[in-house]
Amino acid sequence: GHANSGFITIYEKTNSLPIFTKLSITNIPTGTVTDVAFSPNGEFLAVGHVNSSFITIYQRSNSSYTFTKISGPVGSDIPTGTVNGVAWSPNGEYLATAHENSSYVTVYKRSQTTFTKLSGQPYDVPAGAGQAVSFHPNGQFLAVSHATSIFLTIYHLQNDKLKRLPNPSILPPSTVDRAEWSPDGQFLALAHTNSSFVTIYQTP
Repeated sequence: GHANSGFITIYEKTNSLPIFTKLSITNIPTGTVTDVAFSPNGEFLAVGHVNSSFITIYQRSNSSYTFTKISGPVGSDIPTGTVNGVAWSPNGEYLATAHENSSYVTVYKRSQTTFTKLSGQPYDVPAGAGQAVSFHPNGQFLAVSHATSIFLTIYHLQNDKLKRLPNPSILPPSTVDRAEWSPDGQFLALAHTNSSFVTIYQTP
């Protein structure tokens, strides 16, 4: 993802060789791209960007390696501002977005190529603009980093509902730009703007 038109570039790797071929993309995003994420099975590509509708979703054809824009969220389901972060749940059923305006985080449930905003949103929202989102490997927890104290919010996802968990006893000291769970789910790493610049939590 990049700042200039056409805002996204996708390369295809040639078999086992380190050769990457640029693919042709139609229906490009409408503005500077801030984050991209493939669904776990590689079928879908979510692209967050600065202009409405703030998120663009492509479906990949296995036979031709073409990427086709699908409808994605529409109407009141569209994120409420620039999408800074996107993340898929491990099973590809949910797509989370962190964005600039309240409710700062929006989660969608996917049914084939239909993306439906979970009911009850906005819920217990973060304190400020969403910067990044990351699903725990078990798919039951969602970390949301943001630009305003307390800088980190963690939700439990169950039965299509998000429940905000108690804050960690020690909070990050500044805007958290990135959040990422370790592959085994034991650790959550945060990158933030002030010293010590990295905070790592170990899950209970």
